[in-house]
Amino acid sequence: MVWIKLKELLTSNMESIGGMNSTLVKVLAGSAGLYVVYKLCDGLLRLPRIGRYSDRYILVTGCGSGFGLELVKRLDSLGCHVFAGCRTESSVAQLTNCCSDRVMPFLMDVAKPNSIRKALLIVSNKLSEDGKELWAVVNNAGTGLGAGPLEWITIDDYRASNAVNLYGMIDVTMTFLPLIKKSRGRVVIMSSMAGRIVIPGTCPYYVSKHGTEAFSDELRRSMRPYSGLKVSIIEPGNYLSNLTSGTNIGANIDRSWNEAPAEIRQEFGEHYYKSVREARLKRNPSKRISDVTNAYEHAIFGRYPRPRYVVGRDAQIVLRPLTWLPEWLADWLIEKMTFKPPLPAALMLTS
Repeated sequence: MVWIKLKELLTSNMESIGGMNSTLVKVLAGSAGLYVVYKLCDGLLRLPRIGRYSDRYILVTGCGSGFGLELVKRLDSLGCHVFAGCRTESSVAQLTNCCSDRVMPFLMDVAKPNSIRKALLIVSNKLSEDGKELWAVVNNAGTGLGAGPLEWITIDDYRASNAVNLYGMIDVTMTFLPLIKKSRGRVVIMSSMAGRIVIPGTCPYYVSKHGTEAFSDELRRSMRPYSGLKVSIIEPGNYLSNLTSGTNIGANIDRSWNEAPAEIRQEFGEHYYKSVREARLKRNPSKRISDVTNAYEHAIFGRYPRPRYVVGRDAQIVLRPLTWLPEWLADWLIEKMTFKPPLPAALMLTS
């Protein structure tokens, strides 16, 4: 009798578990189906473009190299009129030689408010002369100073990075925002996955990009009453640019190490410095700059642009999912996936 009761109980439990498993499978299958349908609808929604490229006047900052230079060339090939802000005379000359007369390169240092005001005058005069409106502002200018452990980095490194990446971007955006409100156009801001998750080694850059994300979210939500005006953030992973070139990375680490106080250099030791430098130079950034240019183009001309463009396989497959995890798990994975430096010399002496 006991055995029969036990058998009936086990059979009942197994049927219950089987039913639960069946329900779980149905829920997962339904969720996957809904996600596929959502992605298809979202992709179709992003297809329409606004057109009339020849009537579009666009301001781009940081056009001397990298993403900015390639974007100006792309916009020029589409027939757009481009105000190309450059930090150096050589960059102005380069764009003058390689682009059509629809591109107007001029000196513009986003870290200097007077330079931004001069740029506004240049843009406003040209728009008035042609009887046109400014369609888009693309905040592309960026810099990255200070590399290595936090102890190697100075407060001036934070100031220099924020002066361009954050304060300069805000100044440019707010200076030209009245023109964008008038046209109900686009504000496009270069951020980075560095604005969402921190990989130790270049803290001033990460600080500036976290600030960029905050300002961009505030701006996007504040502009909702202005129907048609869209704000988009570009968040690339690790792409080849002046900031990520071996020459710049090596020079940045060398400067931080050489300018660190003697007691800090003694604490870490020459072996630590050389190991960190070698590891950073081994990173292999993607050369597919067109991925970023394509995101820029859609943010400018898509009828329904995305609020965020996560660009690059590393950003989509690795970095963004890390932001969804509990901190302890994300910290552990980052430690396992990235270079683990040796112990500082001072700790080796005491261990």
